[in-house]
Amino acid sequence: MQTDQVSSTISIQTLDEIRKVLRKTWGWLAFLAVISIGQAVLSIVFLFIRLQGGILNILIELASSALGIALAVFLFQASQRAKRYAESGTADELTAYHGKLKIYFTLTGLLVFIGLVAAVLMGLIGSCAGLRG
Repeated sequence: MQTDQVSSTISIQTLDEIRKVLRKTWGWLAFLAVISIGQAVLSIVFLFIRLQGGILNILIELASSALGIALAVFLFQASQRAKRYAESGTADELTAYHGKLKIYFTLTGLLVFIGLVAAVLMGLIGSCAGLRG
């Protein structure tokens, strides 16, 4: 097994366990990435088939699909880094794997937060409009 500076602070046994887990999970990461890309592409196709709503609706759906594709790319890149780390055991691959996952989860968290804020604002606007009408 080839390890480098990570082994100075983490035991070899722990690194082997991480590699075992990544051997079992990198394929699932890739699968989820491919499914996410497919879902985003289908969303774009159906958007142009039905062409309902105004230009703002179309732009929002296109932006949403583009973000979905970007997130899927980060997930796929993470799966490839996990596979490489499982094969090589180098710290650079493990660091790159976690870097890609960090970007994926940070962007996903930001999108969830934005969605929650938008939902609360829409609820407040809706309730204020309901009180006036």
